[in-house]
Amino acid sequence: MDMQFPILAGGELIVILHILWNLNDIEKKKISLFDQSLRGMASDKFVNPQMINQLEQEANAITNDLDCMLKKLKMKMFEASTITRESFDVYDQTVTNYCAAIEETANKTRALINMCDALDKEFSNVNALAKNIKSIRKQLDALQYSIK
Repeated sequence: MDMQFPILAGGELIVILHILWNLNDIEKKKISLFDQSLRGMASDKFVNPQMINQLEQEANAITNDLDCMLKKLKMKMFEASTITRESFDVYDQTVTNYCAAIEETANKTRALINMCDALDKEFSNVNALAKNIKSIRKQLDALQYSIK
């Protein structure tokens, strides 16, 4: 069976540590109440039913509080895990799209450079053509001058 553990952000970790600290306090209170009841039994030599009932009620209340707290923790941890996973998916999509955009830009830049190189080769004879045009113009001017 593949177990998946939630990814914790700093805030969730602090919440868990706070809950564990509170659980430690709850355990200390239980032990304290138990010690008090044992001391009462030892000094009175009998079991006080009211103390036992009170202890059971407090234990049930603590159990209910702990159960509620753990259910909330489970729900919050699931939400945190879901949000973390979604943020990683968005990050992955961003990186993928960014890389694709860079690749497309590089390809278009290469195509533009290749087109400029081809134009440069195609029009490499422009200077010679300009010289020929100037020469023909001079000849036409000379012909026109001679006709006049």
